[in-house]
Amino acid sequence: YKTMGGKITGSPAYIAPEQTLTDPIDARTDVYELGVVMSRMLTGQLPFETHDDATLVAHHLFVPPPRPPAVRPGLDQRVEAVILTALRKRPENRYQTMAALAEDLERIVGDAGGEVIEGPIRAAPDLYQPVRRVARDAAEVLATLVRP
Repeated sequence: YKTMGGKITGSPAYIAPEQTLTDPIDARTDVYELGVVMSRMLTGQLPFETHDDATLVAHHLFVPPPRPPAVRPGLDQRVEAVILTALRKRPENRYQTMAALAEDLERIVGDAGGEVIEGPIRAAPDLYQPVRRVARDAAEVLATLVRP
């Protein structure tokens, strides 16, 4: 999280794409980070694991997360949909609020009716699009770490 002094704190393993580049953050940032926590909690692994922080950040920006059943076979497809929706790179493609994510979880456990919503991809491709110029410059450099 960005502190009053303008510094970023927190683990790169859990940080949302927009936060890694010091772009504006909002509630959707927390949605992404909860997606990382849910992924680790339900599969036993982080979506991205590497010992190099720069490469880890590049993965958060540009690499689709692995599908949870690849790590934990038999995971409910609805839970997978919630995790993958929360982990979308572009904030506009994620759940827009924690309440929307919670509603889908309530549907899964039977406390709410209906099907899991899994929001649509509003902007494609789902690769993070930096807002600020300095963020765009940093993203260009980071992209070289994950592109073939």
